Amino acid sequence: MGEVDRIKELARERDVTMNSLCRAIGRSTSYFSDKRRTGSAIPDDTLEIIAKRLSTTAAYLRGDTSDPSLPEPAYGYQEQDLAELMDVGLRLNSAGRRELINYGGYLSGLEEYQRPTGDVRSIRHYIVPAAAGYASPVEGEDFEILELSGVPAGADFCVTVSGDSMEPYIRDGDMAFVRRNTDLEDLDVGVFFLDGDVLIKQAVTDPFKNVYLLSANPHRQDANRIIPHDSASTLVCFGKVICQKLPRPEYV
Repeated sequence: MGEVDRIKELARERDVTMNSLCRAIGRSTSYFSDKRRTGSAIPDDTLEIIAKRLSTTAAYLRGDTSDPSLPEPAYGYQEQDLAELMDVGLRLNSAGRRELINYGGYLSGLEEYQRPTGDVRSIRHYIVPAAAGYASPVEGEDFEILELSGVPAGADFCVTVSGDSMEPYIRDGDMAFVRRNTDLEDLDVGVFFLDGDVLIKQAVTDPFKNVYLLSANPHRQDANRIIPHDSASTLVCFGKVICQKLPRPEYV
């Protein structure tokens, strides 16, 4: 299997369109077909961009390894923080270390900086808000690792909701937990990438394969999106929002 075949196979698994990959590397939509036809290799810098978009390694896309998964970090996220804290302490004199300890004691008394209690889990939080908003693709590099309690089983990442289009069920500022690689049924809530926008919507597909991204809030029908089956728009579902099954919007 060549580079292009590996890319296409993994793109299908990750629900990433080939057109979006071409845009990410600044190439025409015929780029991969041309590479396959000529048999020429994809440059390393381009392959690195594609690998990041597909959450894999350039080594896998080249065929140097059969494992598409990303390598584990040298430290766990919590351990890495502690290692950095230790490194800072070693570079301070005794007075500086005392100030660091005093300030750490101050921060530990503030609720916003206290570690959650109970069943704590590390999870990716994509920093750019998403909802009826306009943002960059959720699968980019703009994320932080949060340690949270009460993370639903099966959640792969979370996003902060921006806007009121899904109220009263999902409110502005809520944390939405998302499961990747899950088929959506009609009226399920998903995180979608549509022509440069990241949206949290209820999804419905009609018998003619037209897709409707609907707001739960009847006062925000202006934020609805309709994608005809023959549309040239790029629509990608990043995953299903883990929440209660929402009723059909009353205006539908």
